[in-house]
Amino acid sequence: MTTKNTSLLYLGRDPKKYDRCVNTPIYKSSTFIYEKVEDFLHDDFPFHTDYTYGRSGTATTHALENAISTLESADHTILTSSGMSAIILALLSFLQAGDHALIPDASYKCTKRFVEEEFPRLGIEYTYYDPNLTEGIRALIKQNTKIIYMESPGSGTFEIQDIAKLTAITKEYGLISILDNTWATPLFFQGMQHGADVVVQSLSKYFSGHADVIMGAVSYKNQGHNAIRSRFRNYGAIASPEDAYLVLRGLRTLSVRLNQHYASSIAIAEWLEKQPYVNQVMHPALPSFKHYSLWKQYYTGAAGVFGVALKKSDKESLYKCINELKCFNIGLSWGGFESLIIPYELQTPSIRSRVMEGNYIRLNIGLESTQDLIDDLDKCLKKLNYINHA
Repeated sequence: MTTKNTSLLYLGRDPKKYDRCVNTPIYKSSTFIYEKVEDFLHDDFPFHTDYTYGRSGTATTHALENAISTLESADHTILTSSGMSAIILALLSFLQAGDHALIPDASYKCTKRFVEEEFPRLGIEYTYYDPNLTEGIRALIKQNTKIIYMESPGSGTFEIQDIAKLTAITKEYGLISILDNTWATPLFFQGMQHGADVVVQSLSKYFSGHADVIMGAVSYKNQGHNAIRSRFRNYGAIASPEDAYLVLRGLRTLSVRLNQHYASSIAIAEWLEKQPYVNQVMHPALPSFKHYSLWKQYYTGAAGVFGVALKKSDKESLYKCINELKCFNIGLSWGGFESLIIPYELQTPSIRSRVMEGNYIRLNIGLESTQDLIDDLDKCLKKLNYINHA
């Protein structure tokens, strides 16, 4: 295939292999049977392989894994039961008691919760770092540091990390670099081509695109195979074949949907930054955003989720405004067909200091008419009781 967009129509399916079916069938099986004991013993040693027991997957899940590996330029991909389980699998495949990890301070809240609640129980040390650091991160590396984790852009602040420089530092120190690439997907950013050892993402977002799947993926090069594969077998966090089928279906329209999310979100971001009730729009593809040059350097497109710092208003007024929106639903997650809005609390004073003051909201721009979304926001946001707003 000449382009990634075209390859999306063909990856993960083989009509000749599956009785001329245009889509890969759903294979549901916990058990695989053998004609000979010798064949069974061969596959089951030293531990069961892909086609020995259903906990390692079926033809349906392997088809999706192979498709994502191609998109990510990875040697292997493992599907997991959620994006969070993908993050956990990647981290714990390379960390054990006595090790130290560097985690961005603006990471996904559930990532930080796992780190703060589970790492101490496991005897693993961690340090939060400012995602704006590049060379400065050297000062945080200890003798027992094993991982530099990256999330670009960061949750809430949408700061872009200088990934190529950070992965070069990890290689210099013999560390493992792990990147959460959910926001961009491999269509808009190639993490491994910029040095990442492991790429994780939530397939619940753009890969699925229909708000009906919970699934994650861990993609990696050959050198990580034994560590990641053995942890995966031990944890048993397998994705279902039904969900794998839905994500395979989502692949066919991924490029079309992503480009629409991108176009609509940048149009709405540009409109928002001109409004008198907006202090700051955190959209990486917006020329006024502080990390725009890094986004331009690394990314070929942008997702539909971004943050907005509104001028200060009382919370009761803000909540009433959000409740009255017609085209935006209130809900977690993003990357689906539907537009979403939530009030968003930046986690610590150090993170809040990097964003202008005001009430902060997060928008997920779906596939509705861009003008309908703008009209909806304008009608409600201008009604807010802004404090000290001239």
